[in-house]
Amino acid sequence: GVGVVCVALATALGVGVALHTIAGTKGVITRHLDAHSIWGRESPSVGGTVKALGQAGRELVQPTPVYVLVKPLALFGALALGVRGWLRRGPLWGCLILIPVAQALSSGTTLSIERIVLTCFPAAFELGELLGRSRMMRVAWLVAAVPAQLFFLWLFVNNGFLN
Repeated sequence: GVGVVCVALATALGVGVALHTIAGTKGVITRHLDAHSIWGRESPSVGGTVKALGQAGRELVQPTPVYVLVKPLALFGALALGVRGWLRRGPLWGCLILIPVAQALSSGTTLSIERIVLTCFPAAFELGELLGRSRMMRVAWLVAAVPAQLFFLWLFVNNGFLN
């Protein structure tokens, strides 16, 4: 319906503004893709998705420091919340969670998956519903998620991205 058309138009507008900004500041519209190849990301493919999921699965079961577990837990948690959103609220809601994650995975790596998961805002609504009415659980989530998001955004802006 009208809601789907509005979301599609808003998405297209957002992509257009991003590409225009990249072209205007870096002189070439493909600078973002160039940065991906420098970071070891492949062209998007189903094989890349399988490779990235395998990498995340191995990270989850290998004995590693606790901070390494954030990436696979964020990934598999977002996938589960996306499926839950799809089943409870419909395909559009599920896709708002699943598409950014799938897009990242299709490059064959889980690079930046924590930051990408934190931008899947509908996943936060799903998680909030799962946490129930406990104010303490919701506050704990905010105390953990807001500084994490700010940290990832700081890294994104200050690590020389697109230079």
